Amino acid sequence: PRMTAEAVAARTAVQELSSTSEALRRELDVRWPAGGDRMQETARYGLLAPGKLLRPLLLVTAAEATGGSRDQVVPAALAVEYLHVASLIHDDVIDGDDLRRGQDSVHARFGVPDAIATGDGLLFRVFSAVAECAALGVPDAAVLAAVRVLARAGEDMCRGQVLESVLAAAGPRGCGLDAYREMASLKTGALLRGACRAGALLSAATPEET
Repeated sequence: PRMTAEAVAARTAVQELSSTSEALRRELDVRWPAGGDRMQETARYGLLAPGKLLRPLLLVTAAEATGGSRDQVVPAALAVEYLHVASLIHDDVIDGDDLRRGQDSVHARFGVPDAIATGDGLLFRVFSAVAECAALGVPDAAVLAAVRVLARAGEDMCRGQVLESVLAAAGPRGCGLDAYREMASLKTGALLRGACRAGALLSAATPEET
């Protein structure tokens, strides 16, 4: 049977997302080549582990949906992944989790001190990566706005992590649904929101579009 217009559009959208995901993963591979120093090796292990690259895809999609170009926002899309992976590295250290994305967690593979330092390094790389967008034609004001959004998202993620510890200490009886929703909105939701907002801001979207 012939595909409906909606089915064709959906398949095209999936293909475009797959193409973008592959392009982002290739860019990560180029920017974090094998054979670097210890921190680069550790970061490469965390960044190129199997994953969906959901947050970078959200940033690119938000930019394209508001009139921007994928090529202009790729560094910012990678920055979002740096922030996400840094949070995973630190989260695994806090929780003592030895597995992540189907393989040894970063601290299980490289040790806790190197994992923490690498996570910190990725957090700093976030800002230099977003700043690269200025050289690709994104206005300085838009770059600054995106930096602010991602910095706030990172702060909210940390607040969510602390709240999770508070709720864990309170136990099931002391953790209400509202408190759990707030924790999830901060620890997980903040960067999803931040990725979308940053993508729109980098493409000079209006406040309503953003």
